[in-house]
Amino acid sequence: MAEYFTAILLARVIKQRSSNIIKRENNKIVSIYLSYFYSLLIIIGLEVSLLKPDFFWWALFALLIGDLFFIWLATHRKFNMNFFNFLISPFLFMLGGLLFLLFLDSFFLKEIIIIFLLIASSVFLRRLIVRNYYQYDCKNHSLSGISRILNMSIVFFFFGAFFNLHSFMRFPIWMLVFFSYLVVGLTVYQYFCISKIRSGYSGLFILFSSLMLAELFYVINWLPFLSHTKALLMVSAYYFIINLARHYLVGTLARQVYARYSFVTGLIWVVAFVSSRWT
Repeated sequence: MAEYFTAILLARVIKQRSSNIIKRENNKIVSIYLSYFYSLLIIIGLEVSLLKPDFFWWALFALLIGDLFFIWLATHRKFNMNFFNFLISPFLFMLGGLLFLLFLDSFFLKEIIIIFLLIASSVFLRRLIVRNYYQYDCKNHSLSGISRILNMSIVFFFFGAFFNLHSFMRFPIWMLVFFSYLVVGLTVYQYFCISKIRSGYSGLFILFSSLMLAELFYVINWLPFLSHTKALLMVSAYYFIINLARHYLVGTLARQVYARYSFVTGLIWVVAFVSSRWT
């Protein structure tokens, strides 16, 4: 009798483990096809916007809706704060990249930006699916790492577009300062969420960093540099402020850390001022 019950229990365990394995394998197949289909949608939309400028706004709308849909699938098909937190980076990344493309003249540079948008967006979606569906196979820093790349790119794309909007289309500077505050605030908030940085001071750091970079945008806007150079200066300032804030909130801020980020940021500013073409 004991052998009979043992056999039944063993059969149930094997059946459950087999079911879990099949479920995980099916999820893997879904994740692979989701990321591939997402890549296909991006490349079609971006190439259409490049080759057929009349369809640019339609392509922009389709890609942003695609971002909403695929991030929704990757976050267990739920509209909640988790969905919103993970949507911020890919949504702003695609929007900022397309706005940045509007002001590029070189076909070669446009193709490089398109390839970058394609690869970075697909990698983010794939790692998000791995994080949400196979937690045993996910390292949190892998998602926070790609988020950091996306967020720095967002800052570059948006500020490059903002400088051009003010220079060529005469957008009001106060409106662009407000939008820059929102963009920086959302990216910092998203990075803190994904990196699981929880502190009573994190909200203050989000407000402080957003305000500082919005003011810096207003000041840099008057420098006689090309828009790409000014956007690079904004990215370096963002890099400096956010990394110091992160180290401070997790308790790892030291003199060596401060010196390292100060050196990198200072070097970028010196090179920009020395080598830039003044306009």
